Amino acid sequence: MYYLDTSKTQKCDILLTTTTHFPSKVIRLGTGSDISHASLLVDPHVLIDSTGEGIQSRNIERLEYEDECSIHLMRLKETITDDEKMQIENFARERIGQRYNTSQAFMAGLRQRGIIKNGPEEKGMFCSRLVAEAFESVGIKLVKDSQYCTPADLLHSPMLEEIHDISRIVPNEGFISVKKHGRDFDQEMRDKTNKLLESVRKIDPKIETLNDIDWFLINNPEQDNAILTAFEESGYLTHEDEIFEATQYLYDPTLYMAYFQGNSKHHCLTVSLVEDTSRFDVCLGGYIEYVKQYGLKTFEALRKLYEKLVDHAQRRKLCALTVLNTLTSSNFKLFDVEDVDEDENEISLSDCFNGVVVTVDIDRQQYQDLVNDGIREGSCVCAEVTQTSSCGYGLVKIIKIK
Repeated sequence: MYYLDTSKTQKCDILLTTTTHFPSKVIRLGTGSDISHASLLVDPHVLIDSTGEGIQSRNIERLEYEDECSIHLMRLKETITDDEKMQIENFARERIGQRYNTSQAFMAGLRQRGIIKNGPEEKGMFCSRLVAEAFESVGIKLVKDSQYCTPADLLHSPMLEEIHDISRIVPNEGFISVKKHGRDFDQEMRDKTNKLLESVRKIDPKIETLNDIDWFLINNPEQDNAILTAFEESGYLTHEDEIFEATQYLYDPTLYMAYFQGNSKHHCLTVSLVEDTSRFDVCLGGYIEYVKQYGLKTFEALRKLYEKLVDHAQRRKLCALTVLNTLTSSNFKLFDVEDVDEDENEISLSDCFNGVVVTVDIDRQQYQDLVNDGIREGSCVCAEVTQTSSCGYGLVKIIKIK
């Protein structure tokens, strides 16, 4: 077994893999390739893919790969904006729960090889279509036909380049934590999501995704009690409580350092402090509005859930910040990151210390110093700002190296 080196991964990378399982063999037969699966990285540590479980998110650090199976990490050659990356991520996240179509995954390969002609579009999603259509949602056409593309088409796309030396034989921290807890919380969440969707599809078979549930409720408010019951019985609403109880080391600095030991600083810089939880804020804002407009009990339950997710995310970052300050005898602070005008080549950091830190360019040596701590280009990191004497410390987003 081997593992993906997450120090090499970036948001909007594409991961192409295969397995020795029967469905993989069927897809490889249809596509004439040794690659059978495609995933979209919506975060350096999180991917979204379409499998027999439907479209779901997974923690990359908790995945392992068989020695005899291929794995390719692909990256867009052209630079895209943060807004475009967010649109690509949102395209994938909005489809979580949508059912997988195995037959279309197989038929896509036959169509591409000219064995059969294109037929009418069917319901359901498969892995390579999800990835291709996510990029196409921002006008980036990776393949000739996103509806019927295959993982092999993505592998050979002229728009993508392969990133090499991406494997490691030592398990990632996420994989180790599953062994420590004896539970895979990601898998449990996928199971609860699918249980929820199975229940609501008995009410309306046309529901495909979690987003569809919201729209169904808005148009059918009389089903509020039934939908809320489905949420409650699935365990979806209480899953965060279970994770919180089992991961107290992420909220207490002393426990944090005891758990991660010599790896504490690295984990702070590359995981805890760079965790992208903005989607929680967006969802919370959405459900606050839904409660105001519709007053449904299901929306109130979801508002409370996202309020909790936002609170826990903030507490995790504050804990990591305390750990980092303790280990480095520093005074790091948390700030919001703002985008830089694309016309600006360089910017002043003189106002950063007061609360707003902008995206900045740094020179090669400064970047190398951060790389030594496991930071990558494109990361949002807690780093010392040295360009002006008054800045002190701030959250710096590296978008370009001079």
